[in-house]
Amino acid sequence: MVLLSLFTVYMYTSVPAYKEKFKIVYDLVALVQLRFVAIAEEAYYIDHEQYGSCSNEECLMLPGIGRLSKGVKLNIISYGQRYVAKATHVKGTGQVYKWDSALGGLVP
Repeated sequence: MVLLSLFTVYMYTSVPAYKEKFKIVYDLVALVQLRFVAIAEEAYYIDHEQYGSCSNEECLMLPGIGRLSKGVKLNIISYGQRYVAKATHVKGTGQVYKWDSALGGLVP
């Protein structure tokens, strides 16, 4: 009985810490997806001589993007010869990653 109560206290105190770690992992999923989409935008540019704009599932039109990771929210705005892309994950910490092609990639 004592062992069961100790285990219950341990689980009650450790689970919230793991939930926070999972949020960080979800943020990293959004970052990786953003990098894949940035590479796909460059391939799109080679074929069309301009960057494409898209949001979420519309981005499947980019070369090499077969699917998006579940929960990733993605937005790309093209300005002809440059683009700005943003990605976040619905289960993450709320971190929004930004990629600006004119500034060389990932923007802090």
